[in-house]
Amino acid sequence: MNRRTVLRSAGALGAIGLAGCLGDVGVESPVPIEVYNEADRTFNVQLEAHERGMDRQTYDESIAMTPGERAIPGRLERGEQRFRVVRHGDDEYDDLVETGTITSETQLVVVRVYDDSLELEIDDGDGDAKNETRRNGGNETRRNGGNETDATSDDADE
Repeated sequence: MNRRTVLRSAGALGAIGLAGCLGDVGVESPVPIEVYNEADRTFNVQLEAHERGMDRQTYDESIAMTPGERAIPGRLERGEQRFRVVRHGDDEYDDLVETGTITSETQLVVVRVYDDSLELEIDDGDGDAKNETRRNGGNETRRNGGNETDATSDDADE
């Protein structure tokens, strides 16, 4: 056997051995978060996550959201966590809280802020969003009294 064949065999065996060790190791990308303010006023929104079974906080972000704004705060690590969203009100509006569960399968977290409600949608990649909460029954606006079919042609122009 010549030296080239020995080195090639040693390299191949090393690569095969390394591949076997790394077979169970995976790279998990963080979970993106999108926050939309569909309200008619500015609200402060707080996002936080805690590791399940422990009280260790894994995520904390606060955002001042203006009407019509979309924010993409820092990403959330994957794994079993309790996720909580708080829309802070003032004298006119109450604080609203929504909670959900983040898992290793979570692909996307979407938060929608409305004048009278808060919606948290956690997508686990199976086509159905989990933990979706809609207290207002849909995307109604205050102008049309909460019934999208009662909107006038003037509402469509606004």
